Amino acid sequence: MTITAGDLRPAPGIGYWRTQLIIIVCGCAIGLLSFGPRSSLGFFVQPMSREFSWGRDVFGLALAAQNLLWGLGQPLAGAIADRFGVLRVMCVGAVLYAGGLFMMRYATTPLSLDISAGVLIAIWCCPRSASCCRPSSAA
Repeated sequence: MTITAGDLRPAPGIGYWRTQLIIIVCGCAIGLLSFGPRSSLGFFVQPMSREFSWGRDVFGLALAAQNLLWGLGQPLAGAIADRFGVLRVMCVGAVLYAGGLFMMRYATTPLSLDISAGVLIAIWCCPRSASCCRPSSAA
């Protein structure tokens, strides 16, 4: 007895499209919640620069570290998600993201801004990226 590709597909029905819709809605919600605050960091450059007498280089270094750590951490986050599950990795990442935003609120030195906006937010960017979600959804 041979198995064909048609045998492996789920039967189309009312539950089939709901599952796909839930996946799409959750993916969009993750994208909106994670990219929104990250893309709005430019609004804080002038107020924080005036208050702390920082230049654009302080924010530039924090965001450069964020992007570098994001790229370096994606394969690691994907491997951890394959071992422990996407939900656990996403929850830990979300807690670190909230901690990074909270620490960024109280950042008074360039080092604290680099740790909060650069490191902690970058750790959240890794699990929410496609390289983490793709291997787990293909299984």
